[in-house]
Amino acid sequence: MARSHQLYGRFWREIYDILDEAHKYKNKFIFTKMNNVSGISRAMSQRSSDMDLKCEYIGEVRGGDRGVVFATGTPISNSLVEMYTLQTYLQRNGLREVGLQFFDSWAALYTETITALELAPSGQGYRTRTRVAKFTNLPELLKMYRSFADVKTADMLNLPVPEAKKIVEQLEPTETILELNDQIVERSEKISAGAVEPWEDNMLCVTHDGKMIALDPRCFDSTIPDDSNSKINRCVDNIYKIWSDTAEQRCTQVVFCDMSTPKKMYGDYNPEQDFDVYNDIKRKLIKCGIPEEEIAYVHEAKTDQQKQDIFDRVRNGEVRVFLGSTEKCGAGTNFQNKLIALHHLDTPFRPSDLEQREGRIVRQGNENKEVYLFTYVTKRTFDAYSYQILETKQRFISQINRGDLSVRVAEDIDDATLSFAEIKAITSDNPKIKRKMEIEMRLGQLSDLEKVYRDNRYALQAQIYHAPERINAREVKIKNLQDDIQLRNEHDKDLIRIGKNSYEERKDAGALLIRVVKSGEYVGKTVGFIKGFKIVPQAIKGDTYSIKLIGAGEYDIAISDSDVGTIMRLENGLDDFEFQMRRSQSEKASIEEDLAAAKEQVDKPFEQAEEAEQLRNELAAIDAELDLGKEETPIVMDEDTEAKPIVEILNEDDDEDEAEVA
Repeated sequence: MARSHQLYGRFWREIYDILDEAHKYKNKFIFTKMNNVSGISRAMSQRSSDMDLKCEYIGEVRGGDRGVVFATGTPISNSLVEMYTLQTYLQRNGLREVGLQFFDSWAALYTETITALELAPSGQGYRTRTRVAKFTNLPELLKMYRSFADVKTADMLNLPVPEAKKIVEQLEPTETILELNDQIVERSEKISAGAVEPWEDNMLCVTHDGKMIALDPRCFDSTIPDDSNSKINRCVDNIYKIWSDTAEQRCTQVVFCDMSTPKKMYGDYNPEQDFDVYNDIKRKLIKCGIPEEEIAYVHEAKTDQQKQDIFDRVRNGEVRVFLGSTEKCGAGTNFQNKLIALHHLDTPFRPSDLEQREGRIVRQGNENKEVYLFTYVTKRTFDAYSYQILETKQRFISQINRGDLSVRVAEDIDDATLSFAEIKAITSDNPKIKRKMEIEMRLGQLSDLEKVYRDNRYALQAQIYHAPERINAREVKIKNLQDDIQLRNEHDKDLIRIGKNSYEERKDAGALLIRVVKSGEYVGKTVGFIKGFKIVPQAIKGDTYSIKLIGAGEYDIAISDSDVGTIMRLENGLDDFEFQMRRSQSEKASIEEDLAAAKEQVDKPFEQAEEAEQLRNELAAIDAELDLGKEETPIVMDEDTEAKPIVEILNEDDDEDEAEVA
């Protein structure tokens, strides 16, 4: 007990800060002169500022970047700018040492900004806007990042988690959805043509309504009749089937939906007046035969203790169907014990949200060996576009997490706005949209292959350039070894000479040679001969004394503390000439073979070059046909009337309240 108490006291004499779910502290204020630059967050939260002060204090007390440990499953949620925030927390002194403690210095080295015309948020014409367009020097940035970040991905850890089977439920759009899509396109056309004022309708409202329609048309208009093949009804069918099949094990399910959260609890719910997805699902599940007490959603909890009580009931199987949002029951919640299925009803805005959702079920401690992840997508709605954006972001974030140093430049991932042309293309069910996505995916693969081809070509060119020098070095070494073998054989019967004395016994010669070498007075001078070779002591390296035998070539040999052993080492070195010559001859032949092969390969073209060119031309034609690159007539707008871009609103994190779209 005394020892434990002593260790406890010793621990607290050192100051530590260990923080879990560190991604919640990314909204740290950034001091910068780069005003009005899209992609640089202006958010600031009190808890992030508080954490920054603690990290700075601990660094001062501990003397360096020590004493602070962050843990999170999603260190980069949406943009590489978040990496700078992590560096300021955990690598403050490191940034200062290389002169990058200020964001503007960091951004000048690792980002590129462009100023160009972009579609105004209202859809009326264009405006000049500066944004972070690219991230550069990624290998150097990753080396700094990895100096403090110990990143372990799921495939690295190989944890005992259940096997996840992903099921995508693709639903055909109803006539109602198609009619609403036509209205969305019509509204976009009016906005694009400047027929409505920004405060009456704008692309922010259009995009929000489009996402609501993709979830369920009744979210847009509660008077619309329920469709039997909607997302909600398909989800209810799957939930009930799994609930029935796992009744004996009392397995549980979780439904994630960030939009249309409950405005009222189930007892006060009136589907004709106050439609929301949560209560509609609960009503239908009860109608199917699931007891009301086995269905719960996180919004029923008003305090942390009430929320914990619900999680406990989910863990022990009392609640078998649990509904919640990413913010309220995503990161940091543990109710995986009996989870058998997860249902994605809507599309989250960030890759980290999707990862945190699925991390609730694909988790250690789950009793089930196999789990199911359901994703519900309505065709010809914003679902497909939203998941495409998520895929693009996640692909790049995965490269960062894996430490992929092959990419030097990458486009910014924190920008996903919708234009009128994109909305029209999404809702039109044009087969060219699918072809466009296929081409972009294949071009990405060909780009990787072309990079490998270029790297190999550069390596072959370097090999061809340096090969003559390497061959010549081997030829010189072979010639020297031939001469030295002859010299050794001619003086094979000579006595060992150290100074002016010759010795027949190894012991006597070795004892004197060790004293001479260790004295340090004869470095670089000839102190004797053995079989015709000069014996020249070398400067001590670490704890090692050595001599150099000099004939046509020069040969370094370390001496030992043994007098007999030292002389034997010299003799063994001389006897090794034949082996060294055979090895040099083999190396020369290998270099010549590689040189011939390199000359044959270096001029070969990239095999998929023609395919890549054809795909680029086809993609350009599709973009032109879909009108994705068309510029609209600029209209001068009052800056005060501009709406905020949807991506900035959707990506904002509210520190205190839940970031949900009601």
